[in-house]
Amino acid sequence: METSLKITVDTIGHYTRNNDMELINADPPRLNMKPFQRKVLPQYSLTQYEYKDTGNVEEAMKSLLNFIRAKRFPVKNKFVTTRQLLALVACGNLKKAIIVFRMYGIFLLPGGVQKSTDDNIKDHTNDRNQTEAEAALDFRRAGNFHHFMTRTTEEQPIKEDRNAFKAVMLASIEEKEENAYTAKVKHSLLYAAEIDAIGENDYEHYELKLVRGGLGNKWFWNNNSEAAYWQAYFGNVNKIICGERAETVEGKKDSVLTSLQILNRERIPADFEKKKEEYEREQKLTDEEKPEPFSGPSWNVEMGKRNLHEFFNFIKDKCKDPSVCYVATIKGSDIDGSVEWDISPAHCNPDDNKQANEFLKVLIEQLPMEEPMKEADALKANEKESMKKVDTVGTVKKELTKEPKGIKTDEIETTKKLEAKNTESMTETKVVKASTQLTKKKDKQQKNTENASPFIGKNKYSILLEE
Repeated sequence: METSLKITVDTIGHYTRNNDMELINADPPRLNMKPFQRKVLPQYSLTQYEYKDTGNVEEAMKSLLNFIRAKRFPVKNKFVTTRQLLALVACGNLKKAIIVFRMYGIFLLPGGVQKSTDDNIKDHTNDRNQTEAEAALDFRRAGNFHHFMTRTTEEQPIKEDRNAFKAVMLASIEEKEENAYTAKVKHSLLYAAEIDAIGENDYEHYELKLVRGGLGNKWFWNNNSEAAYWQAYFGNVNKIICGERAETVEGKKDSVLTSLQILNRERIPADFEKKKEEYEREQKLTDEEKPEPFSGPSWNVEMGKRNLHEFFNFIKDKCKDPSVCYVATIKGSDIDGSVEWDISPAHCNPDDNKQANEFLKVLIEQLPMEEPMKEADALKANEKESMKKVDTVGTVKKELTKEPKGIKTDEIETTKKLEAKNTESMTETKVVKASTQLTKKKDKQQKNTENASPFIGKNKYSILLEE
């Protein structure tokens, strides 16, 4: 029976984190005017301000875990991951190994590390194999472009902080069988996406991209269009603002912004097909006129949906042991775009185990111990109180067994036996009752701990951190 897939993305919140991955109060980056109103006259220098890559790289979803803990956001039965990982899985070509944890009914996929050396597998995060100097120049240009689009006055200096404004997203992969009335949610994905700028309201997300030569650049469509689409899709971005870089101006290559172009996300797949057809027609020209071939991989949206759906099915099916940290790697892809995955325990490879332990350290740092300690202290207090009650019963028993004055010995012995019997019965009843209450409290505490947020209490995986 044929099925169709649908992926919905909802923005459920925003936060700003500083360079130490802490949540802070800060104004979001907002476009200083509507994109079609922004004029690039005179041309704007993309190296006008010094802008170095001094920001810390966020690893292990640290700020998202902070957000979940602060908001007590429910995450059970969800995949907690990153937007970059979702985009890469949708593209079906990545060299990274994906770390997978399963705990408290959720899956944690913090990202991955460089793994595959197969030249047939591409990594969309670094298609151009830039040098360090080229990457630094690109970062400076991007920072100046962002400043141009978000500054509040023409004289405002570029920001020196490296804060990041993020949207918290909840995506659902839904599967609908043929002739069915409704679709079933198969996978729920929680993640954070860095947002370049927002429009008139906080939920109007924009991405800012610099493209050498603008949207007519074949390299963009050849290598970047698929990743750009999925990155925008999982960022709830409808429009990408593309800044065209000049080839050469005053001897500084690609350092001047000459125009702005709007790329609608939903048009990217169709535009990709048009560009590909144009280049294929050009291939029919004479050898002297034949341009560089269009070598980009073929892709479409349905293929990306299928890649995501099958990947998360694979994770659910293979990662069943909560005491094991797994590593998923891509083995290769078929000509139709389908992807084959492999999975193994992290401890089988020292490098994988090191990455897993680094994430575990971050995860354990996010575990607030105050509430469990309060519960434990309360339980101990209840135990002491119950024991006091038992001691009190014992004291009463001693008092009752004392010999009262003016009463005959036989009567006293008879009274002692009756009172002792009643007292023992009372004592046993109260002790049993107190013990039952303690057992119920412990059972309730255990149940609450099991159903609690995964970011409360001691992490069962901390054992892996021992050398």
